[in-house]
Amino acid sequence: MPVKSKIFRLRKLICHQLTAWNTGGEGVHSPTLFYLVRMIVYDDNAYYAYSQIEQQRAALMRRSDVPKPLTSVKTGQLLFRLTNYLGSNSGKALTIVEAGHLPDISSAYLAAPAERNTVLSYETLPRKLPKHADLAYLHTPDSEAALAMFRQLLPAFSDHSIAVVSGIHCSPQAEQTWQAIQAMQQVTSTLDLFDVGIVLFNRHYIRKHYKLRF
Repeated sequence: MPVKSKIFRLRKLICHQLTAWNTGGEGVHSPTLFYLVRMIVYDDNAYYAYSQIEQQRAALMRRSDVPKPLTSVKTGQLLFRLTNYLGSNSGKALTIVEAGHLPDISSAYLAAPAERNTVLSYETLPRKLPKHADLAYLHTPDSEAALAMFRQLLPAFSDHSIAVVSGIHCSPQAEQTWQAIQAMQQVTSTLDLFDVGIVLFNRHYIRKHYKLRF
């Protein structure tokens, strides 16, 4: 990462830490959203799959013939918990879409909670997408591409869908993309965790955007 980008990110991180006042779920009005924040986002339990997947990461890091994983441990484990949460709530197989930097360790975290789930992984989204997406993970350094992918997936999202967008504060352009996503009519609430943003579409939520220390 260029020095200029590192300085920008550090400045934004300091600002985020000073303004993210509702840590742990305080200030989140919807009971369902409060549960998501308190019990899923801040869940620090060591799930069975974590150590196995991190062994895969270590093996990939030792290889010189494959791309290095970009998804952090913290983000990967968050993806696992979100997938597990959605699957437990729906009681059925999930359709999960990830797009961007591939292959990545994120695929393993998304697939781990249940074998019945379908994980569709793309570098760029094809024209034909599933009619419904329960969870989407967009992780690309190209902010314009991230916004285009999000717009392309919008028709597939429902009240209970969740989208996760990475790198929302890595550059001014990435922040503009994040703000454009927040402004979309279909988006009801967002959780800014600094490294990633969680986007929610539930019409029963109060329209509000939260900053969380994560």
